[in-house]
Amino acid sequence: MSEISSLRSLVCYDMSLIQNATFTSYPGARACLKDLSELYRGSDICPEFFYQLSKICHNIQVLRVTYQKVISNGLADLISTQQNLKYLCIFQFYDCENLRYDIFVGKNSK
Repeated sequence: MSEISSLRSLVCYDMSLIQNATFTSYPGARACLKDLSELYRGSDICPEFFYQLSKICHNIQVLRVTYQKVISNGLADLISTQQNLKYLCIFQFYDCENLRYDIFVGKNSK
């Protein structure tokens, strides 16, 4: 991360790669992640990850989250700290029926 000056998009398909919030404490992580504008991630693993990102990233425009069981409070923190959120997409997958429900919410449509 210390070799990337500014990351714009972060996609994490394999949730086992980021098991805890130490990802945000890697050398250069703050500088690398501060201009993040797109995040695609699952919420079932390590709610602390979202909480830590909420302290670093404030200009995410596209946030797409996939979860099976629980949406963490850390995700709520991340959403509430965004200044330019334009697209929020939350997918819920159910194991038993393998169905997907999409919830599209605009930041200003509270």
